[in-house]
Order: sequence, then C-alpha cells, then structure tokens
Amino acid sequence: MATEQIDSFDDLLGLLEREPGYRARLRQLILDEEFQQLPAAVRAQSERFDALTEQVRQLTAKMRDIVIRLDHHDVQLARLIGDEAERRVQRNAHAYFGNMLRRIRVISPSELADMIDDAIDAGSLDERHRAPLLALDVAVRGLDRRTRERAYLAVEVSAGIGEHDIIRAVDRARLLERLTGHPTRPVVAGYSVAPAYHYLAAEQGVAVTMVPPPDPGQPELPTDIKADPPP
Repeated sequence: MATEQIDSFDDLLGLLEREPGYRARLRQLILDEEFQQLPAAVRAQSERFDALTEQVRQLTAKMRDIVIRLDHHDVQLARLIGDEAERRVQRNAHAYFGNMLRRIRVISPSELADMIDDAIDAGSLDERHRAPLLALDVAVRGLDRRTRERAYLAVEVSAGIGEHDIIRAVDRARLLERLTGHPTRPVVAGYSVAPAYHYLAAEQGVAVTMVPPPDPGQPELPTDIKADPPP
C-alpha cells in the first residue's frame, strides 16, 4: 500500500473515508470495550422491553376479563338480593302494607294472569298490557283503611330503590287499576333509598316501604315505613 502523506486533519478525514479498515482500527483505539458493546446491550434492552410490553398487554387483557366477570357477578348478586327482598315482601305483606290496607291478600302470578286474560277477553285491556302487568313484582289487594273500599297496591321491589323502580310502580299501578276497576296505589319497597329518590317518590305519589336487610337473628318485619320524604 502506498504511503499517503497527511498534513492536515482534513487529510486524515479523507483517508478514513476512503479506507473502512482504518476507521475500524481507529474506533478500537478510541472507544473502550464497554462502549463498543453498547449496541448489543441496547438491542437486549429493547428485546426485554418488548417482552415486558407483551406481558403488560396480556395482563391488561386478563384484568379486562376479570372486570367483565365481576360486573356479571355484581349483576347476578344484585338480582339475587332483589329477589330475596321480593320474597320477604310477599311473605310479610300484611306487616309491610298494613298501614294502608286491611284484609291484605297477595295476588299470585297465576291469579293475576287469569285476571289479565279475562280483561283482554272483555276488551278492557289490550294484549300489549299483559307483559308489564305480569312483570309487576307484587300485587296486593285489600280494603282501604280509610274508606273500607276495595283497593290494590302495585309494588315494585328492589334492593336499592331508584328512579326506574318509581316510574315502573306508577305505570303498573295505572294498569292494575284499569285491570281491577278499583283504586290502586303505587309502592316501592327495598333495603335502601337515596334521599333524592325518596323525594321523587313523594312527588309521584308513590309510597316508600323500607325492608330490613336479611339477618338470620331478626324477624322479617318492617323497621321503618314512610309515605313521605324525610325532613
């Protein structure tokens, strides 16, 4: 190889540009071993980061599945709690609604279905009224304590009383009154009710009945029955 005279830094740069081997030898002289291994370390870190990202993605998917299952369980639990509240109201209707009616009788689903069929046959109800009436949680009949006249209660039961329960009670009370031809009062019953919904019930003329939460050591009798919102 011919000797090339280098008189300036530019001459050196030109030589390094023309001779890749010189550049490699110069790099080895200038850079220590750890610095030369840096690209490989960066690649290894990048691979570990990619693996961690995949683990996080899998964990996120698992957490999403867990949340979905928990939501499903919450819905099932709320339904079970609501069903238990409904059974308690049916078993003790005389205690829960004795302040409104005398000689209380709970109307069974089969009896209610027969009443609806008879009303549809007579033309006083339409077929479209069947489903909402049969969906009524508890239908009660008795004698109004003030007038001694036949009267009914359309009761919607929920663990936590909300706006939807109040609206359903009002709508189904109208249908039950149309079915029976007797005054029917809408009622909501449950373990708890927010003050805002208590006021809403009062505005809509809906009676609110509080059901004591299940306690094996306590009787299933109402602890607090209110028709008006709290002060």
